[in-house]
Amino acid sequence: MKYIFQDFKKNWEAKNWKGIIFMISFRLTSLIRANRFAMLFFFVIPILHVLLFNWLMGFDIPLKTIIGKDFVIFHGHGVVINAKTKIGRNVTIRQHTTIGTIDMVENEGSLAPEIGDNVQIGAHVIILGPIEIGHNSIIGAGTLVLKSVPSGFKVFGNPITLKPINPRF
Repeated sequence: MKYIFQDFKKNWEAKNWKGIIFMISFRLTSLIRANRFAMLFFFVIPILHVLLFNWLMGFDIPLKTIIGKDFVIFHGHGVVINAKTKIGRNVTIRQHTTIGTIDMVENEGSLAPEIGDNVQIGAHVIILGPIEIGHNSIIGAGTLVLKSVPSGFKVFGNPITLKPINPRF
């Protein structure tokens, strides 16, 4: 139960009701899919999750995606995340965001981004390729990110501009 509700407090504090429902469904469905025995009895839950969130609400986040604790997704519409993307703890994503790959590499599969801990991702952001977004970073709205972002930086614009979050550096 702790696994299923690990994002609840963070979403509750943000009064993010859609995020609460999505993350509880995502965590529960991921657990069911990981256990073949559970799939025999609860197969309808993953089907309902896909129908409600993927088809009706526009969340395209595969159940294989690794998402850390305290994940917050605001508005959710148009959010597309590659299944091989790894997302750290305490990450916030806003609407119409794509996190994915540029290419499929033969025999290596998809080369997806890795998002660090405590990252804020604005609306209409595109993050593509085998890159890393460092811990404590902010990706501004409307930004196209095609190269790695160091920890503690703000990234914004197109092409991107890097600025340290703490100007004392």
